[in-house]
Amino acid sequence: EVPWIVPFEEFITCFFIVDLLLSFLTGFYEQETGNLIREPQLIAERYARGWFFLDFIASFPYSWVLPGGSNAPKLLRINRIARFARFARMLRLMKTASLMQ
Repeated sequence: EVPWIVPFEEFITCFFIVDLLLSFLTGFYEQETGNLIREPQLIAERYARGWFFLDFIASFPYSWVLPGGSNAPKLLRINRIARFARFARMLRLMKTASLMQ
């Protein structure tokens, strides 16, 4: 295994956790009126109904919580799901970044 992979994956996990938390504080523009919504409760409700589930799966620190050993096949499946969710999230982040330019 490449020696930098584990620290890189830990960095990505931390980055996604911070991003998940910041998403609860990031305002949005209301489609109908174009008003900027900055009320924490409305932001949290919208995020919880939208991207939260995928973001949570992508940022959950599986390697920190789940032990290895006899559950290795289950862990591999969970890891694949988490990697797919991270990939989907990265696509969303790239799309958002391209829209901001």
